[in-house]
Amino acid sequence: MHTYIYIYIYIYIYNTYNIHIHTSIHTSIHTYIHTYIHPYIHTYIHTYIHIYIHTYIHTYIYIYTHTHET
Repeated sequence: MHTYIYIYIYIYIYNTYNIHIHTSIHTSIHTYIHTYIHPYIHTYIHTYIHIYIHTYIHTYIYIYTHTHET
């Protein structure tokens, strides 16, 4: 009977410990993504959009000025 109680306690502690480890790993991955990957993606998208808009405007102005010369 005592053996079952010990096994139960062991399993309980083991599972609690595993959940804790899982949570901490999840949290650290989440933190890593937010700290490193998110700003990187944000910067990339921002730069890409900026370049795209810039190129678009320049192209438009170029075409406009070259087709409306008198």
